[in-house]
Amino acid sequence: MKKRHSPPRQILDFLGSVKMTIVLLVFGAIAMCVGTILESRLGVDLAKSSVYSALWFDFFLLLIAVNLAAAVVNRIPLKRHQLSFVVVHASIILLMFGAWISRNYAYEGQLSVYEGQGSSDLQLDDKEILFTGINSDPASNGRTMLAHFALPDTVFMDGLVLQKKSDGKIGIVVESYVAKGFLDTGIAASDAGNGPGISYTVSGQGESVDGWLLAGHPEYARNDLGPFEIETLWYRTQAALDFRIAEKNEGSAVYIERGDGGEPLRVPMPEGVGQEYFLEGDITVKVASFHEFARVMDGGLANDPSGPRNPAAVVEITSGGRTERHMVFSEFPEFSQHKVDAEGPLTAGVRLTSNSAASKPMLTFIIGPEGKFYTQANSGSGRGEVAELRTGQKAAITGTPYSFALNQYYSDATKQTFVSKAKPGEEGGRAILKLAIETDTGTHEMWLEQGASKQVIGASPGMVLDFTRKIRTLPFRVDLDDFQVEYYPGGRRPANYSSDIRISSLDGSTPPLASVVSMNRPLDYMGFRLFQSSYALGSGGRPDMTILSISYDPGVPVVYAAFAFLIFGVGWYTLGDGRKRNSPKKSKPSLEEADLATNLVIGETEERPAGQTLNKEAVR
Repeated sequence: MKKRHSPPRQILDFLGSVKMTIVLLVFGAIAMCVGTILESRLGVDLAKSSVYSALWFDFFLLLIAVNLAAAVVNRIPLKRHQLSFVVVHASIILLMFGAWISRNYAYEGQLSVYEGQGSSDLQLDDKEILFTGINSDPASNGRTMLAHFALPDTVFMDGLVLQKKSDGKIGIVVESYVAKGFLDTGIAASDAGNGPGISYTVSGQGESVDGWLLAGHPEYARNDLGPFEIETLWYRTQAALDFRIAEKNEGSAVYIERGDGGEPLRVPMPEGVGQEYFLEGDITVKVASFHEFARVMDGGLANDPSGPRNPAAVVEITSGGRTERHMVFSEFPEFSQHKVDAEGPLTAGVRLTSNSAASKPMLTFIIGPEGKFYTQANSGSGRGEVAELRTGQKAAITGTPYSFALNQYYSDATKQTFVSKAKPGEEGGRAILKLAIETDTGTHEMWLEQGASKQVIGASPGMVLDFTRKIRTLPFRVDLDDFQVEYYPGGRRPANYSSDIRISSLDGSTPPLASVVSMNRPLDYMGFRLFQSSYALGSGGRPDMTILSISYDPGVPVVYAAFAFLIFGVGWYTLGDGRKRNSPKKSKPSLEEADLATNLVIGETEERPAGQTLNKEAVR
């Protein structure tokens, strides 16, 4: 009867059995296939977080180690020829342990050092968010660290709470995360009364560019497309539109837009400087200064005829003890400064126009009442005629080979941010976070790209969030003495680049070292390996910068030792581990045995009836 083992022994027998090994091999093959497919189609980050860095994969590797160990335990007491078997299994377990050390304790990053300077700050691939406040202390680079949040190495961050809302603290929650994508902006329909918006296409010379504008918005009402500009103006009354259409090249003028959408107040320049003008509601307008060749000095304007033409004016608006100050530029309206108090502006807007020859072609898209659209060109010869435009119709941009087409019009529009995920293998793209910021004034959404920083809306002034890579201080400092680039003959393609560095430990425990790190010449120091990764040549008086890749992996010695034992164990088993490889040879029979066999055969032959053959098996 077969002996029945106890339940613990049965479990141990199964864990070390060949059946268990086959199950693990099949499951591992499936897991590797899934990981490879995820990596090729959806990116490395998803493959790492879903497979290779997942908790279940750690448990799977643990089962492999248990299977190898149990296979040895089940053979106790061991025989001599089984020792090579033990060495091979132990080396595989040691190899897995070294890989575990590397995954949990190894790190790699980039160190950027300018020529003549040094650094010990290694920028890792790990991501984190810095929450800082702006101050005036130069010793802290103008920043006060309020908190920092390390982001997990996973693509599943939706709903991750970085900081709970409490007294004196804002709430920060990750609403969504894109490991690699592109952040873009557009417009969408709104009912908040923001004003109209358009989407357009500029085409010509075999290319086209899509864009959008928000009329009346101080930042999004104008786009500079390089060879020309596009701006949008909005007139809510027919009288104001008629005034614009009838406007001729009458020189420079300051325009004060009324809040009711009526005809704007026009103050001619320079004759209107110093005079007071009045609007309804006891509003007084005064142009304090105007300069045809303006230059900003000490926070104000000064005239500099030696410089380029740059019409600018300073306008003061007062009402009921309130005073606004506007510094406006005709050629660069995006640099205009408007200082108003917390109660809001006294007028709908202040702008300066100059009807002289424009330095760059301009297409003005005009939105009139009742959804009528017009265009007006401003080129080197001055402003052109106002022409009506319909949706889908093209309008030539005077002075350029391009044309403008209105795609869509929103009577009330708002800026919208959206994200497109990068396709596998697509160049560019960054990690993108959508954060929900909870403050005392409500909850606000914020899109944040890796490498960017934004001020927190609704929080105390000067609070900023930075989405950056984690910085780790190395135990040594690297100083760059000289950086050199060698080019292939007859071109500017680099053949080799190298860094002359001095490296010294921060605690003085390791002697300093002067060496050269180049493309094919890494450097080992204090268990770290330094590679020449990239560089940035200086310009405008700035020094050259070298970029070194630095890695630290404490699991490498363990892995090397495991491979050495594995090779030894396989060789021991192959060359001979104490077992007899050949079956024992049969000894020759003695003379007595041979004679006995002969007599038996002869005797049987004499007694055998005629016609029968000898049964040789019986003789043997």
